[in-house]
Amino acid sequence: GGLMAERVTDLRDIRNRVVAELKGLPEPGVPVPDEPSILCAEDLAPADTAGLDPTLIVALATTLGGPTSHTAIIARQLGIPCIVAVTGLDDVPAGAMALVDGTLGT
Repeated sequence: GGLMAERVTDLRDIRNRVVAELKGLPEPGVPVPDEPSILCAEDLAPADTAGLDPTLIVALATTLGGPTSHTAIIARQLGIPCIVAVTGLDDVPAGAMALVDGTLGT
């Protein structure tokens, strides 16, 4: 855990972007939804979080990260409610209705 563990996602993102560039593949990233949605993910890279449209991504929920992760900090700057270290997130079916309270972290 801790600060260094939260940066693993950053390093993976850099690796994935370099590999995609070297192989001539499309740059990895988050798909853009057609309607306002809550984005659920294991974690997000800083570049992916910074590129989110707050009118389409109305909240974030991740299974990894912490309050000092880039995802949490950038989401806060964008005004997107964000909860991190959510257990059971993988069990939530796509399209399920949900509420996210970024203040309480629930």
